[in-house]
Amino acid sequence: PSQRAYYLNKLATLLQKRYLATQKKISLERSIELYTLAIQQAVPETIDLAAYQSNLGRALQVRYKALHELHDLETAIELHRQAVASTPLPSSKSADFSYALGIALFTHYEHTNLLSNLEQAIHSWENAVKQTPTTSRELYKYFNSLSMGLSLFYDHTRKLADLEKAIVSWEQSVKYNPAHSSEQPGCFNNLGIVLQIR
Repeated sequence: PSQRAYYLNKLATLLQKRYLATQKKISLERSIELYTLAIQQAVPETIDLAAYQSNLGRALQVRYKALHELHDLETAIELHRQAVASTPLPSSKSADFSYALGIALFTHYEHTNLLSNLEQAIHSWENAVKQTPTTSRELYKYFNSLSMGLSLFYDHTRKLADLEKAIVSWEQSVKYNPAHSSEQPGCFNNLGIVLQIR
């Protein structure tokens, strides 16, 4: 069963890529079905199961983006929580799952404007950062999302301590941004904005 689950997951990933390339809904729906089957046939309490849960969560987020049905997003959040909870710490997989959970929670915040969702997203991104070595190329991505979340959190609270956290995070985002990255000017611009606020 575990080998079958592996191939189901691979096929589901390819179908999701085809949806992103063609925007044909049938590919996304089939992808979600196969991810679900992979979860059902995976060995319990394994890293593979956590990966399949996270992949299904991401696919449901893609469908949410297309249809804006909150149930898909809430199911995705629960799947990401399960993936994080069942993955040993620290690990690159756990960091990736925490990052994905943060993205889902942040999207929920955008839909509901509930500050608790933003706080949980920030916490997830902080966990991703903590579990990632400074040599990892993923660290910039994690810091970038964390910086954005902290900046928005400051907009709600207007507390200087929250602004300082956002500044430190943006500084780290700039530090770990790959040299000559097309996104580097944006990082410098965002850092400049929060420094002006201070």
